[in-house]
Amino acid sequence: MRARGSWISMALVLVSCRAEDCTGRLQDTRAQPAVNPLPTLAFGEVDVTQRKMLTVAMSNDGDRDWDELTFTLSPDTDPAFTLMESPPTFVPALGGSRSLQVFVLPRVATQFSGLLTIRGRVAEESAPDPKWEEFKINLTAVAVNNGLPDIEVDPVAVEFGRVAVEDVKRAELRIRNVGIRDLIIEGAELSAEGGGAFGCAECASLRTTLPPSSSVTVHLTFSPPSLQEYAASLTLRSIDPDEQEVVVPLHGTGQVAPVACIEFVDVIETLRPQETVRLDGACSRTEVPGTWLARYDWELSYRTAGSTTVLKNVVPAGSGQMGIALAVECPDPADTAAVPCSTRVDTVADLAGTYEVSLTVTDNTGLRSAPTTVRYRAVPEEALHVQLVWDHPTADLDVHFMTNAGPPFVHATDCYFSNRFPEWFGPNPDPRNPRLDVDDQGGFGPENINVVAPQAGRYRVAVHYWRSKTDGDPATLATVRVYVRGQLALEQGQFFLDDQQMWMVADLDWPVDPEAMPTLNPVGDVTPYPRPF
Repeated sequence: MRARGSWISMALVLVSCRAEDCTGRLQDTRAQPAVNPLPTLAFGEVDVTQRKMLTVAMSNDGDRDWDELTFTLSPDTDPAFTLMESPPTFVPALGGSRSLQVFVLPRVATQFSGLLTIRGRVAEESAPDPKWEEFKINLTAVAVNNGLPDIEVDPVAVEFGRVAVEDVKRAELRIRNVGIRDLIIEGAELSAEGGGAFGCAECASLRTTLPPSSSVTVHLTFSPPSLQEYAASLTLRSIDPDEQEVVVPLHGTGQVAPVACIEFVDVIETLRPQETVRLDGACSRTEVPGTWLARYDWELSYRTAGSTTVLKNVVPAGSGQMGIALAVECPDPADTAAVPCSTRVDTVADLAGTYEVSLTVTDNTGLRSAPTTVRYRAVPEEALHVQLVWDHPTADLDVHFMTNAGPPFVHATDCYFSNRFPEWFGPNPDPRNPRLDVDDQGGFGPENINVVAPQAGRYRVAVHYWRSKTDGDPATLATVRVYVRGQLALEQGQFFLDDQQMWMVADLDWPVDPEAMPTLNPVGDVTPYPRPF
């Protein structure tokens, strides 16, 4: 038993001496790095202008990280060899591994060589040498010409021409690979001259590979800050052996722009819904002698929610174009045989709310003005204005305005399409009586009910989906807006899946005090309601 205990004690001493040198001092932990392949990383044959990548594997079986790694190419290494942008900084202990990517991109057909040194710390500073370990790897490659890429740029120079000061003109530059090997685009850069007048959207990030017959488009801009000529250049870098750099000249001239101007033909301070707004751009002008305005570009840039109004060009020969945007071409004023163009457009303020119309003019040389914009607002004259619109092109919806909550379709209590001008409170024109201004049967609306000076009492606003008038989808979204003394007081929407339904929108209590605001309470009930006649 005593002998067995001695062996156990001896074993414990041996175990403890693995971590100590048996004098009581701790031994240093160390990395045990390995690198593969050694001594040569051979790329073999590589096509000229084509990138090839190989990997160096690094491992560590020690009990300490192999860290503070550095990767160095010798000064005589051919520049065709490069390393990955963010190489590892350490290899973890206890079987850890990392890899290093090495690239070669030959530009001529020849043999390439280099030397890669990998170095890292294997022990702490207090440990005995070696504290560092390094590996040297020979790099070899043979470049062969099996066909080349070929860069083609269209256009070879970009002429922006005359551009109004602070306007922007755009151009496209197409880069195409007309060779038989991949073309690597390595970057694009605008020259410093040009005073910032030229711009390039893709230049900062143009790093791409173009297979044969493929292309990429670069978008350029010119915005002259002053009245002068501007010149700059765009340099494209690629691996095309014949044209590693292609320089594209850029040129443009800042000019005085035409001036767009809009005038109202009528006074619009008292504009009411459903009234026509007449606009004239005849006050627009050119600033360069010998030029004339060849084009008027109108746009209804904003219309109040639910509006379906458009612009209409008024031409000498009769009705003109219609749409949200209108392009009106004008002949040379010196051509006495040509019919002059009209500078007029009309539009209807079909709903209460705000509208915006903009105009840009262009002279006969292509010089464009900055846009000018006018805004106007249609305000109901009546104290109470009820508006119905919907989003179906053929559905027929009807607005109802009922005294004492109805019933609907009864003349004594309902103002609707068959009783547009009731005389509830006296013979018309009594300002207390409601009136239905529009009965829209062709889709979208609007339908409007107005009361100049409502009689105190309770009223109800309702919408009846009379008929879908379509074999397609009858679903529609209806919107009701109630204006009180020109201000929007209530807006409600209801989605209908089919026709012959009644939507009780809201109850309205009009006060006796002419200065007080009415009370509006949404109801929201929707029930089937077959057409009564």
